[in-house]
Amino acid sequence: LTRQSQSSTEITLNELMILLRNVAMQTYGRQTVASLSGKDWFSYLESKGSKTPFTDFEMMIYASVYRGKPVEKKAIEEIVQLSKRWIKTHA
Repeated sequence: LTRQSQSSTEITLNELMILLRNVAMQTYGRQTVASLSGKDWFSYLESKGSKTPFTDFEMMIYASVYRGKPVEKKAIEEIVQLSKRWIKTHA
């Protein structure tokens, strides 16, 4: 990956995580969602969506968002689709 695509990858996954958290807070309330992090957060997402195995991608997401490690385009596409599925099925 080029340097430019790495930074757009990081932004994409970071923005996805922010979007999911915002949607969850609007649906389930800030008090319920705000304190969730790590495995608890991904497990919570899985419990509210249909066929949304976020824990399968947990390490990859953290490596990208917090350590700036590049993620393969195919994996990003899978996480984007997973996020879309969660948004459609969470409520």
